[in-house]
Amino acid sequence: RRGWEDIAPAVRHHMLPAILDGSLGSDPLERLLFYVDKLIRETYLGPNERIDGFIQRHPDGARELEAVRKELLVLEKELAGSAGIRAMDLRRICFVASLSSEPDPRRL
Repeated sequence: RRGWEDIAPAVRHHMLPAILDGSLGSDPLERLLFYVDKLIRETYLGPNERIDGFIQRHPDGARELEAVRKELLVLEKELAGSAGIRAMDLRRICFVASLSSEPDPRRL
């Protein structure tokens, strides 16, 4: 709706269940968007803190969220490996990106 047709397919599958139900595709942009969306809100959280927050807010879904955590960490290793870096370096990149003064495109 905002003219970002190139990334629309990647955004379509960024919800948590996508990593468990098979709807998260193999497109690198889609997989990266899913990963980054889970680490950064207003600030960088990291995969474990982010999932812990979900569990605190939704304790009845803890089992599914733990499965999401496991798959998110697998995805993290995949993305880091594709980039030729360590998972910790990928986390650092996300942390630095979260400090960016660039405007949030959702608010434009």
